Amino acid sequence: MEDWIFIQNPIEHATEGSFAKSMIVSTFHDSALLAGSSIPFVHLLYESYHPIHLILKADFKAWDIQEHAQEGKSLTLEQLFVLLRGNKIRKWDVSIQNEYEKGSERYVALLPDGRGPFQTGSQQSIIDAVETLSGAIGTDAALASTKADVDAFLVLLDEANTTQKGSKKDTSTLSQKLEISRINMCIAQYGNLGMFINQYKATPQLIPPFFDLVNIRQHHQVMFTGHIKPLSYRVICKHTFGEKDLVKIINMGNTNLIFYLAQMKQHKLPTIPHVFPSLSTTTDLASILGSLNNKFIIVYNPNETEMGAYDFEIL
Repeated sequence: MEDWIFIQNPIEHATEGSFAKSMIVSTFHDSALLAGSSIPFVHLLYESYHPIHLILKADFKAWDIQEHAQEGKSLTLEQLFVLLRGNKIRKWDVSIQNEYEKGSERYVALLPDGRGPFQTGSQQSIIDAVETLSGAIGTDAALASTKADVDAFLVLLDEANTTQKGSKKDTSTLSQKLEISRINMCIAQYGNLGMFINQYKATPQLIPPFFDLVNIRQHHQVMFTGHIKPLSYRVICKHTFGEKDLVKIINMGNTNLIFYLAQMKQHKLPTIPHVFPSLSTTTDLASILGSLNNKFIIVYNPNETEMGAYDFEIL
């Protein structure tokens, strides 16, 4: 037997998975209570609810600041990986070949798998490859300058990696705290709904102005996680965006991905697509994906061999 609809909390259901939406719903209710606080009954509800709203607001602000800080730190690490995949490993490889012929015993000891381990794999495996190269060069005088460059770059990678992980830990902690505040807000607002029903049971038409019915009723999935095969398209969902709507895109894989808005499910790539780099996080206006007149959100993996992975959130 399904749960009775009246014992389901519609505010919690509507804001699940979206802290931004929980702030919108809570701000609406808090402001409506304040506006109606000349009514003694409503004033008492405002006095009870407002502190809960302020806690949610403070926790959301702290989480949002840390989220943007993490994005900047993640981008710094990604910039280092981009530099390593291109210029750095090419430079190191060439300098080694200037001293030891490619395929020779010494060359193989230094770069047994060539440039591959420095260009693909997990973040940690790529960092490990740089550390392994430093150890393999050791006290080789012919490669002293190369080792100095490798070691200096390894320090940058370690620092950026440590900073990012610390930032992610902070964000996770703040996220957990904010989720508790969201739940408390939903419980308080649900309780207020019951109080309104009891107070205005003969005139229930007086109740709706105190609740953000647009956002509470229009609940839909806002979080999408998936994998995308090489050279493949995938329709994430169909959605209508407003000019101020935001999206958050986390590219968790080792290949760049293209996200865009299209008129149809089989629509071609934009003439100038927006590329979201591997191992990056982007929070921006939905218009970054293209014309808001288009409704289908599509992801494309342009890589010929690498599987892509992503989180897509409608904020």
